[in-house]
Amino acid sequence: MNGDGILDLVTNGVSILLGNGDGTFRNAGGIQVSGSGGPIAADFNADGKVDIALLADVGNLNGTYVLLGNGDGTFQTPIVTRGAGRLASGDFLHNGSLDLLAPGIVLWQTELSLWPPSMSFGSIIVGQSSQPQTATLTNASSNNVSISQILINGTDPQDYSQQNNCPASLSVNSSCQIQVTFTPTMTGDRPASLSVSYVGHGSPQTVPLDGEGLPAATVSLTPSSLTFPVQLIHTASKTQTAILSNTGASDVTISSISTAPPFSETNDCPSDLGVGQGCQIKVKFTPTKRGSATGMLSVTDNAEGSPQTVSLSGSGMIVKLSPIGINFGNQKVGTTSSPVPVTLTNEGTETLDISQIIIMGSNASDFGQTNNCGSSVPAGGQCTIQVTFTPTQTGQRSATLAVYDDGGGSPQEVALSGTGT
Repeated sequence: MNGDGILDLVTNGVSILLGNGDGTFRNAGGIQVSGSGGPIAADFNADGKVDIALLADVGNLNGTYVLLGNGDGTFQTPIVTRGAGRLASGDFLHNGSLDLLAPGIVLWQTELSLWPPSMSFGSIIVGQSSQPQTATLTNASSNNVSISQILINGTDPQDYSQQNNCPASLSVNSSCQIQVTFTPTMTGDRPASLSVSYVGHGSPQTVPLDGEGLPAATVSLTPSSLTFPVQLIHTASKTQTAILSNTGASDVTISSISTAPPFSETNDCPSDLGVGQGCQIKVKFTPTKRGSATGMLSVTDNAEGSPQTVSLSGSGMIVKLSPIGINFGNQKVGTTSSPVPVTLTNEGTETLDISQIIIMGSNASDFGQTNNCGSSVPAGGQCTIQVTFTPTQTGQRSATLAVYDDGGGSPQEVALSGTGT
């Protein structure tokens, strides 16, 4: 193995035991493979250096490893090709090159080796693309090899694509990679082949390709819009719910569910939404400034029409009224209750301009108000509205205190009620 004229030992590990010429040996290392047959020692590339061929397990496939020797007991990166059973070597073509024989297959020595022997892409939704898989093309010969063509052919070549870094001429002992991607155009089995044509024996080399097209995934996201009532800034609204449903014949993979402030969402959606299943997306509105706000709830997945969206809208206000309702209870007709204060607070960072404070509604004349608010309230400031009840008739009486301003959601209202006795 190292050209010193002394016989050496090779295990199917592969371990190299260099002979000392006296029946003893020394360990020279080796290459770790899961050997199952062989090894065979021969000069496969006719460079005057002993090489090794053996059968080994490659994933779930049985393959043939060819280890080209460096002449010193070490080897180059293994060349892997297909094969099964026990190996034998010989010049079966009578062309001066050693070939390999295994049950059911003859491995003619060719200039290029293409691995793996097949590619399976599994099940992919029609119109979606698989992760690329890589085939390695290796020049195991003693000369540069001209590559004439790399293409996809077979029954459904349009469902596969390839990209490669292979040069027009592949130099001795070098490799290049071909990446293949599966994008089914129809449902069902979609077979094809990767084919590499070159100048030399065994051209073209081929790798069978297979994959299955699944029906396109579809979902519904309802309703198409969510509108939130006027909300005091820096407070969260009640939740509103959107429903995402798998309406197709394939599972749906959900990549993301998102929205942006002043809206937020929580959901119980799994990463994979099964056929016929649904999930809930709950949205809240937390305004940070007065005025109208819009946004979008977005669901990104592998279904048609992705991303699916729901438009969001709401309005923020800076006016806080406390309390938001007053019940004066029983009051004798023609008499006036004690005043009840309503505090108006400007929660914003800008001055609040007030245009009008009035009482309106069914029995507006039974209620009265006075205030110290004036025409404006500074940022963070407060004013007080004093409300009284003077029933003009017996029975239930009601009205509304309304504040008109530029604080968003105008008019802000306080419900008023009382009973005349």
